[in-house]
Amino acid sequence: MPIFHQPLFWFDLLFVALCCYASRRFSNSRWLFALWVLPGTALHELAHWLMALVCRGRPGALSLWPNFRGRRWTLGYVTIGNPTWYNRVPIALAPLLLLPLAVFCYWRWVRLWPAADFRHWLALYALAMLLPGALPSREDIQLAQPQLTVLGIGALLAAAVALALRFQ
Repeated sequence: MPIFHQPLFWFDLLFVALCCYASRRFSNSRWLFALWVLPGTALHELAHWLMALVCRGRPGALSLWPNFRGRRWTLGYVTIGNPTWYNRVPIALAPLLLLPLAVFCYWRWVRLWPAADFRHWLALYALAMLLPGALPSREDIQLAQPQLTVLGIGALLAAAVALALRFQ
């Protein structure tokens, strides 16, 4: 039976949506919000740290302590000692690798326990916090923006050349 025909899948999806909605509601209370999204923040920063290690970015301090400045806040950060042209994009976009991890965790982990087991719902909460944690932050995009611009222009030029050669 396909997963979309199973009622538990829809309850799981609703629970994840409610967790994401709760995180939006908790955003009025800074510390409650920081505590609520801590699992996603930890995985987000760990993804940066590990990718910096793999790409020779010399990762430094990893912090999960929230820093609030007016309307802008930082839930965590990783210092990179050697940001170069070839490692900025992988380090900045490393949290996107958490998306396939979220799907894998749902298929292999969450579905192991029946809905009556609290571990099922605890795992779904962790999954719900993993999804927003997988999105690159504003600082991540700013770090990778020059290389992403060059890659985008290169991709457009390659597509234009391919189309020109195809219709010649």
